[in-house]
Amino acid sequence: MKQSNKRCWSCGSFRAYYTKGYCCLFKEKNGYCARHEKITEKSDSCDKWHCRRTPKEKRIRIAVNAIPEIYHKIAIIEQLLMEESELQKLRDESD
Repeated sequence: MKQSNKRCWSCGSFRAYYTKGYCCLFKEKNGYCARHEKITEKSDSCDKWHCRRTPKEKRIRIAVNAIPEIYHKIAIIEQLLMEESELQKLRDESD
């Protein structure tokens, strides 16, 4: 197994530190490892490395499960907009 590919910067437990600049954020050379609960360099490596990416099947399942909730929220917004337009028509007719 290639150990050179399993650096901290690509581990799922690593959270990079940033410095606030005038108009953007600058990525630092170190960050926090949640697995070891310590500050590490991004070029370090360890035996507890794990992939940061979520598998494709899980991403699809998450998206499919979110669709009904999104549809429900859109329906509520649609209802509010329709009620607002009906109320506006009534106001215009009364003027």
